[in-house]
Amino acid sequence: MLSDLYISSYTPTLTALIRARQERPSDPSIERHRFLIIGRTQAPGQNKLDSVNTELSTVSQRVGSVATLTCVRDQGATIAKVGEELSKNEFVHLACHGIPHEKNPFESGFALDRLLTIENIMRYD
Repeated sequence: MLSDLYISSYTPTLTALIRARQERPSDPSIERHRFLIIGRTQAPGQNKLDSVNTELSTVSQRVGSVATLTCVRDQGATIAKVGEELSKNEFVHLACHGIPHEKNPFESGFALDRLLTIENIMRYD
């Protein structure tokens, strides 16, 4: 299965990729990158993921020195909240179940309170 071989990485638009690759000035008074971390240990209809909190902690430690972090987790990780936060952040890390859709990749997504599809994510850029 494809998901056994690869880790998903996604850029919604070429503009988002270009912005992400631009160097930021080292002046601390200038706004830092904004990084959204999403974790859902238990999504409806899915098995519990025991390592989500460890993953969120590790990502926070690694990214916190170079970006302003927003963390949305567990019951707070809803489609509505994540949609609101996606439009405010440049980068996102999801620690949750990924659900592939082989015939229509844009219908693939992430298990939160409901399925957050790739198509939905593209609308927030």
